[in-house]
Amino acid sequence: MRLSRVRCDRNSARDGARTGFDIPVPSSGQLCDRFAALEVSVTQRCEQLARRLARGEAVSMIVDATGLSFGRASQWYEQKYGHPATRTPWRKMHLGIDADMNIHAIRITTTEVSDSEGMDAVLPANLPVDKVIADGAYYSIERTEAFSRAGVTPVIPPPAHAVVHGDEDTRWHDQSVKYIQDKGIYAFHKKYGYGLRSRVEAQISRRSCPLGGRRGGAVRCERLAHRRFNYRSRSASSRRQPRGRRRPTNR
Repeated sequence: MRLSRVRCDRNSARDGARTGFDIPVPSSGQLCDRFAALEVSVTQRCEQLARRLARGEAVSMIVDATGLSFGRASQWYEQKYGHPATRTPWRKMHLGIDADMNIHAIRITTTEVSDSEGMDAVLPANLPVDKVIADGAYYSIERTEAFSRAGVTPVIPPPAHAVVHGDEDTRWHDQSVKYIQDKGIYAFHKKYGYGLRSRVEAQISRRSCPLGGRRGGAVRCERLAHRRFNYRSRSASSRRQPRGRRRPTNR
């Protein structure tokens, strides 16, 4: 509706210029500022997730974060200001996906924002969630107890030095710590599906590799491709050469 109004204003201004009227028309910069101030919320879900929600099924969320280093920004800084940057700029990417690897939220923050603070920004507020999977950096007794009281299973391993408190406000914490003390941390992972957290690691590598992130920078991608090429070359040469025979050498 706003775009059609702008077109009408431009047409009116063109006609007014012909007839001698002075009609103000917003410039491109003014339009960009107005569009940037608009709060537009778009919700788009894949068909598989939409069908699950239509059946009333809940979603298991997996959360993680990683650091992103922008090495080329130092070159831009030097070209603009004439001297090298004192440090390489870093940012932090917080990612929230479900068990089917559908991305629900991505937030880019400064490095001062902790993993626990970024979790609230990537968890969906309008979806039924039955489980939240994250590593130990997100653990706190208050957070896990809040999840448990809301009917959400917090699959977040407690610290190795955690102890049982035996209070009313630490029921989930005491249950998790007691289970790990009796059967081990790997039994805890298997019982609550902690292995699904590897999927958010895969998504983080996909997103941070083109950006030059810590877990998958451009250099690492280039090295990985070089290793794969060498591995395939050695595999092809070993298949061509029959086993048990040595290739003759010229003396």
